Amino acid sequence: MDKKLLKQIGLYFITFVLFLGLSSTFTAKEFIGQPDKIKLDGPNMIEMQVALNNTHISLSPKEKDTTKKSHIKQQDQSKENSSQKNNEEVLYKKGDKGKEIMEYQEVLIQLGYLNGNPDGSFGDMMEWAISEFQKDEDLEQTGILNQETQKALKKVKNPEQNEIDQQEKKEKETSKKDAIIEHIVKPGETFSHISAQYGVPIKDILEANSLSETSLIKDGQKLIIPQN
Repeated sequence: MDKKLLKQIGLYFITFVLFLGLSSTFTAKEFIGQPDKIKLDGPNMIEMQVALNNTHISLSPKEKDTTKKSHIKQQDQSKENSSQKNNEEVLYKKGDKGKEIMEYQEVLIQLGYLNGNPDGSFGDMMEWAISEFQKDEDLEQTGILNQETQKALKKVKNPEQNEIDQQEKKEKETSKKDAIIEHIVKPGETFSHISAQYGVPIKDILEANSLSETSLIKDGQKLIIPQN
C-alpha cells in the first residue's frame, strides 16, 4: 500500500480519536454540573423530592392540602397506637422476670403464700401461690397475674389505700340508704297528697314501688319515696 495513503489514514484515525475524547469530556462535565434529579412518587414524598433535587418548585394548593392531610393522618395513627398500647392489660405469667414480679412476690411472702426471698422470677411456686390467693379472694384461678389479681395484691401492699376504699364504699352505702324514705300511708291520703308532700312526681313514686296508675293504696301501707 502506498505510504502516503497510510499516513492519511493514520492522521484521520488520530483526529477521530481526539474528537471522540473531547466530546466525552464535555459531556461528562455537563452531566456532573447538573443536579441529579431524584424522582419520588406519592404525595407524601413531594417535599422530600424538592429538597433532594435542590430546585425551586412551588407546590400547588391541592398538593399542599394532600401533604398536610397525610401528615395529620400519620400523627393520628401514631397517637391511636400509643393509646392502645397504654390501655393494654399487662399480664405476668410463668417464665416472666422483672422488678414488678419481685414486688408482687414480696406481697405474697408477706401474706404467707410464698417462702424465701423474692428473686423477680415467675416460677412454679409463684404460679401456685397466685392461684391460692385468687381462690381465697374469690377470683378466677388462673395462676396468672392479671389486672384483677394485681389490684387485689396492691390493696394488701397499701393498707392505707385499702382503708380509704373501704371507707368510701361505706359512705356510698350510707348515702344510698339515707336517700330512701319510707312513708306510711295515712287515712284519706292519695298519691297526689304524697307527691305534693315530698315534692316527688307521682310517676317516680309508682316506679319505686312497682305500682301502676290504677293501683290503690291502703291505710298503713309502706311506700318508698325516691330522692332525686
